Amino acid sequence: MRAALLLLAAAGLASAQDSREAAIAESVAALESPDPGARRLAAQSLTRFGDQAVPPLEARAGHPDGSVRREAAWTLAEIGTGRARTALEKFARDVLWTVRAEAARRVAPGPALELLARDPVWRVRAAAAAHANPGVLRTLFADRDRDVRFAAARAMVSLGDRSFRKELAAFLADPALSDLGLDLFASVGTAADLDALRPLFTGPDPALAVRALRAASQAGCDVAADIENWLAGTESLCAEPGAAERQLGAERVQVLEGLGAAAVPAVAKRLALPRCGLRYNYALFLGAHGAARDATLLLPLLRDEAFETRLAAFDALRRLDASAARAEAPTLLADHAAAVRQLAVASLGATPEGRTRLRTELPAATPETAAVILNTLQAVAEPETDAVMETESRSPDPARRLAAALYFTRHMRPAWLKGVDAALAGETSEDVRFVIVRALAADPRAWRTTLATTANDPSEAIRCTSLEALGALEDPGLAPVFRGALQAGPARVRTRAVEALDRSVGREETADFTPLVLDLVPSVREAAVRALKRRPVTAAFEPLLKAARDPEITIRWLALEGVAGYPEETAVPALQALLKEETEPLVRAQLARVSAKFSSSVEFLVKQAPDETSTESRAAFVAAVAEAGGAGAQPFLAKFAQDPDALVRVAVAQGMGLAPFAADLKLLGTLARDADTEVRLAAVGAVGQVPGERASAALWRAVEDPSPAVRREALAGLARRGDRDAVVTWLDRAGDTEDERLGAAEILLFAEHPETALEILTARRPMSSTALSLAGWAALQLGLFEAAEAYFLRADAAGAPREEGTDQAILARALAAAREGRPEAPALIEDAVSGERADPLSLSNAAYVLAENMLLPELALSLARRAAAARGRHEILDTLGWALLRSGRTAEALRTFEDMRPPLAIAWLHRACAECAAGRPDAAALSLRRALSMDHALAPRAKANSLLSPLFSRDELGAWK
Repeated sequence: MRAALLLLAAAGLASAQDSREAAIAESVAALESPDPGARRLAAQSLTRFGDQAVPPLEARAGHPDGSVRREAAWTLAEIGTGRARTALEKFARDVLWTVRAEAARRVAPGPALELLARDPVWRVRAAAAAHANPGVLRTLFADRDRDVRFAAARAMVSLGDRSFRKELAAFLADPALSDLGLDLFASVGTAADLDALRPLFTGPDPALAVRALRAASQAGCDVAADIENWLAGTESLCAEPGAAERQLGAERVQVLEGLGAAAVPAVAKRLALPRCGLRYNYALFLGAHGAARDATLLLPLLRDEAFETRLAAFDALRRLDASAARAEAPTLLADHAAAVRQLAVASLGATPEGRTRLRTELPAATPETAAVILNTLQAVAEPETDAVMETESRSPDPARRLAAALYFTRHMRPAWLKGVDAALAGETSEDVRFVIVRALAADPRAWRTTLATTANDPSEAIRCTSLEALGALEDPGLAPVFRGALQAGPARVRTRAVEALDRSVGREETADFTPLVLDLVPSVREAAVRALKRRPVTAAFEPLLKAARDPEITIRWLALEGVAGYPEETAVPALQALLKEETEPLVRAQLARVSAKFSSSVEFLVKQAPDETSTESRAAFVAAVAEAGGAGAQPFLAKFAQDPDALVRVAVAQGMGLAPFAADLKLLGTLARDADTEVRLAAVGAVGQVPGERASAALWRAVEDPSPAVRREALAGLARRGDRDAVVTWLDRAGDTEDERLGAAEILLFAEHPETALEILTARRPMSSTALSLAGWAALQLGLFEAAEAYFLRADAAGAPREEGTDQAILARALAAAREGRPEAPALIEDAVSGERADPLSLSNAAYVLAENMLLPELALSLARRAAAARGRHEILDTLGWALLRSGRTAEALRTFEDMRPPLAIAWLHRACAECAAGRPDAAALSLRRALSMDHALAPRAKANSLLSPLFSRDELGAWK
């Protein structure tokens, strides 16, 4: 029996080993994919196999394709074991610097690393600096390239080798390295080195002085006297009458907290002086850096004449010693500053004993203090507080009754709820009634009867709240309540009643809404039209036709959409009749758009379009016919290519881009030379969708356009077609200015050619803050998270806004942790996109990078949902759909893509993936065709995708086979 078990175990191990080897072989083969994204995914999957993946990766050192060699070197560097680092020696002499740079990141110490440290390409030398030994680092620190010197300096700091004390002076003398010099001093400096640092203590830069003092303290040097002198000097400057001195003093105060805990003794000495000048700032400082033993320093400040100082001191005391703060709080309840009283009350409210004291103080408190106490007591539900609030609910003061109502509705206390109907009936304050009704509206099913009563309240706000809550029940039994609210009252109430009735009665019922299309109130008419639109029954058609002649344009638009929802034989005659009588250009434009969905209307639109007198109407007719498509669309568009109004010519160019395989390239070429910039821009954009060499030649001609926007659109078209070298060639011809370089890099990034973008950005020295930020984004796209972090940090140092520098560096560092599988990665990513950085685009970007790299799929989905909830832009919704798909929620992903109607090529590609995963190949083929029509460069990625590759055998995708 035991022998059989051993045989089974051995067979299982052999099977697992075979499975691992097959997975490694599959991923190694995928390194040769034409899609950079697929190559990087394969490389990332190989990192989890460790030493087992090293031999096949090492064998790729002689591969003829440089991108394969680069991915193999990157993977070995990521594996990072001793065997992998030794294997990187074979990549150290590669002809491509990008391969050598990957090898330099982690190659084993020895001749190969020393060779890479002497490489002619600065980026290779900088990569080698990351883990070089002290001797090599000293050589690199003398390098001619600033970035190499910077990388060597960072490595010196990370090593913290005391032999680098000799370089300290050079660090501190170089403005670009002074920050790193202070970091180095903190780890290797001694008292003997203080002479190199002391000039910074009294230098003109307050921030640098503070960092220097802190670095000296961290190194163990006795700088207590220096810190006290700096504080005394700051106080003197703030007291000087001269504006310049006061300004310098203010700048020093702003960086005071940077001194850290080492300055607490000096602050204590300053506070002991009778005329200390920065008591408020010292209170703030102690709150940030003090310890419980420092709490006694704050007690004298609680009696300071300045309320700001008292407030800061008490807040600091709460941080350092909560029990001491609660002991002082009763005295401060009588403070003449409301902010101090409020903080004292909050301190007492944190404990049961403190809340007991507050309830005792309440009867004798001033109205202002009583309001603060009641507000604080609301936080915790307790029987003792119930009794207090019950008394307050009968107070003659509406403010106190409101506080009681807020307490009871916040905690929904059962005893109070039993008498809520009587409380509402007897309450004279509208604010109190509104608070109660708002709370009950959160559960309309439980409070249906009460809300039906308050739907007749004299307050407009309460009636609207009640109607909205009851409408959510979609209960036909409540229709009489809504009809009653419709009879009279403010416009907002009647509008809410229509909306509630719309949700509550059946889809066949129109009698309630038909007369309302002629109501005197526009919002009521609009709500009625929306209700009729939701009821595509015969009885709703005539009222919608009446609304299509409403004085309000918005209502006419809605009504036209409703009419267009009927069968062709019913809707088309009505729409054509309306076209004959409608004079408003914007409404005629809407008529054209809704009519174009019917094939029998397209011919009518084609005949009518030349007679349109307004520019907006002609442009709308042209766009509608183009959207409808068909064999006659292109000849029709050609008739308007010479229209005198540029808006119409723009519509012609954009319309031709909707059917790129049938576009008249000669006509588009004419429009690409139009006198109007917007026309040329639209025409070049359309040309960019047309396949073939003739279109490429037309784009090359547009590259010489005098408008930067048109030039960039032409280059983007070339880049999307896979001709990324075109951007580089044009850049050389254009004179390689900073603006053109940045524009070219943005184009390449948008066209998903981050490698070329990075090469363009890093070719010129020094790099501007914008260039560094773009380089960081390119590195993020490539999955080079450590490099991205370095670029973003340098962008921050060069003056980029925080969200483009420090914030993105934090995100890059967090993504690197996620790729390495570190358990703290989710918390790091949440921190990277939290607080001030939690804007929708930052959340979406983080989610997309995670989803694209198959990292932390549930966290990616959470971030994407938060971004979409805050802002529903196309790129954010695309991220949500992609994150849903990557986390296995195919049905929800598909609904997201179908709802957004994406204008982005990559979003159509993602939608095609979702449709394939859902078993809908026909729909997927159409979505993929649209994606590739918009961006030809996506074809390699699509072919490399296991879901999409079978679709290329279909006729509709024949152009991309």
